Amino acid sequence: MGDVSQLPRASPTKVTVQAVSKQLRGATDRRRLAQLSNVATFRGKTGKSRRSVFKCMTSGQVVHLLRRLLVLAMTIYYIVTSIRAAVDTTTLLQAYGDPYVNFEMYTSGMVAKYVGTMTIRDSPLVRLVLRDDTSPRDGTLFLEPNRTSFTGCLPLPKSEIYQDAYQRFMFTSLVESTKYNLTFLEPSQSEMILPVVDCTLTSLVQNDPTSPRFTYLMRRIDDPNDVYLLTVIMSVQAYQLKEQRSSGPAVVATITFINDLRATHVTHHFAVALGHPYREARFQIYELANITAQNEWVLESIPDNPLSELPRRITTTYPTGYYVSTPDQQANFVNSIWTLPQEPYAVLLRRRWIGKSVVRDSWAWVHLVHLYFAASSTFHVVILFVVVYSNLCQGRIWVGDAFASISTQLWIRAALVALTWYMDGGFTLTEFTLYNGNQLIGKRESHVYTSIIEADLQTFYFALSGIVGTIARERIDPTLVMILFRIGFEGRLALLKLFPSMVQVLVDFAEDEYMLGVTPWDPDIPKTSPLRVWGSHPMPTPSAPVVASMLFPICSTLVFVAVYATVRKVVRVFFPRLAKKWQMNTIGANNHGGLEKQHSNLTQFEIASGVELRARYGVVTDYDNYVHIKGMKFASADGVHTSGFVIANSRFLIPTDSLLSIIAIKVTRVRFKNIYIYEVDGNRVKETARLVYPETIAWTDLFPLNLKILL
Repeated sequence: MGDVSQLPRASPTKVTVQAVSKQLRGATDRRRLAQLSNVATFRGKTGKSRRSVFKCMTSGQVVHLLRRLLVLAMTIYYIVTSIRAAVDTTTLLQAYGDPYVNFEMYTSGMVAKYVGTMTIRDSPLVRLVLRDDTSPRDGTLFLEPNRTSFTGCLPLPKSEIYQDAYQRFMFTSLVESTKYNLTFLEPSQSEMILPVVDCTLTSLVQNDPTSPRFTYLMRRIDDPNDVYLLTVIMSVQAYQLKEQRSSGPAVVATITFINDLRATHVTHHFAVALGHPYREARFQIYELANITAQNEWVLESIPDNPLSELPRRITTTYPTGYYVSTPDQQANFVNSIWTLPQEPYAVLLRRRWIGKSVVRDSWAWVHLVHLYFAASSTFHVVILFVVVYSNLCQGRIWVGDAFASISTQLWIRAALVALTWYMDGGFTLTEFTLYNGNQLIGKRESHVYTSIIEADLQTFYFALSGIVGTIARERIDPTLVMILFRIGFEGRLALLKLFPSMVQVLVDFAEDEYMLGVTPWDPDIPKTSPLRVWGSHPMPTPSAPVVASMLFPICSTLVFVAVYATVRKVVRVFFPRLAKKWQMNTIGANNHGGLEKQHSNLTQFEIASGVELRARYGVVTDYDNYVHIKGMKFASADGVHTSGFVIANSRFLIPTDSLLSIIAIKVTRVRFKNIYIYEVDGNRVKETARLVYPETIAWTDLFPLNLKILL
């Protein structure tokens, strides 16, 4: 609490006010002596006397202690955030752990409504719409929510894919190509009554040329009352023939035959037309051999003539996402396939996509800088815990600024994080921007390692807060900064919704990126089909307004940092007495007041170490640089701690960052670097520095670590 409590004791079990006063050359300040009396009481051995120290603590000391404990908690949280980022970075580098996500669902509610719950022959579609007439006819039946027609879906624009001519063309291609295996499609076995189009079909409403769905009402030749629906669910996507190291576009379709909604099983037949839509639609029947860990279908062909054609095994999926350079280096996409339900009603009602997130980043190693941040901060927190424990054992209550080691490196850390963004080509920033846009849309799920960007933005946020404090020449409490950052980061979407224009900017960027999955038709190739290939694509570069819209809600809470600094400045200028009480009498910390000017000479600690205790601004707690007692000027324990020093066994003043190096020198018996320490005699620091050799400090002199006021 008061730094005077760090004075050496007259005996290990008892200290009197007179003894300490003698060491202080007759200091008689009543407040200081009262503090010393509290320390002496705490050094008693009974539990009653130990509890009395808290009764003797002033309200200001209690508040100060609580603030320091909160800063310690926030520092630990800062470290945990950095560790999570480092762990996820290693996961990203090893390319495992990518989750499954629920992707967009394609529905066709009108067909499900018109088929009823019994047989297709007894459905409203046949009984009411076709009036029990199952004879083949021209045209296509369009099912709308309030009516049926043969002219089209209103008010949707006409789609070339769902025009009668193209639907019948696709039906003919399927029948001619697959009848060698799907015998129920042979013209001698069945015939088409007419195509049926659901006007609420998702792919039709969204004008999606990559995932059509065709529904054909059919009947058997030998039994016209045996009516069924032939559903053809398609996707135009890329395939790989790994044995031949070839790839290209393909139309992948699942074909189902449904004549009774009460059936308990539906068979899904796979048909694939390699090369379509750039080549003729020649389908071949395939069997599902496997589903890979990357959510890809492995399909094996069933040749029309096994004697002249070998089976082919292809790998295919419906990838949605982007990449930098190549999909194997930096990429974030979702491999999607649709489910194969066994209930007839589910087959007719929806196409449910199941996606597996695939995130690759060969430059992810640059984010391991957070491992260094975590290790460095953890080391200083551990040292602080050791010092606090040593003080408690000696009857003193003192908790230093746990954030001090971080606050001195905010600019360096922010610069390193900015360098990582430059090295990974902005991949981390862009994928987080698209992630937020997709979250706002709510249709599609994507996956990013938010802990990495969270640690990055946390570093920038603290650096910006430090700038505010430096400009205002004020100290910003680390606890406040951490709380404001958490509010901005966790509540970024809620805050963003307060600004519809910014929401629209992010939504438009995410939608535009999504539509890049539709491969444009090469103008040099004759247009043979209205279908388009879907695939992953190069990552788009976000514009300045897009990035600003993404960062705005997170950085908006910096306004409260500025307000906090302004309030402190106003209180200091217009209410100096309140400011002095507020800041626990931090006269020396801010170089304000006549007392500091009267004692402007350097302490022996500063002369010996070459470190002048100066006012520090930015993200740092309030503390005293000096303690003045009866005309004598001491470097406070906080001043020594924030200057990067610690006292070992009350004998040596050691730079905190050099502790591990000293241990390494003693273990290896090799002086691989020059380290200087200073001898401490009571509260005095000898002005002559000592160069550390393996035998300079005994192992027993390295611990316990402590801090106290120094002349």
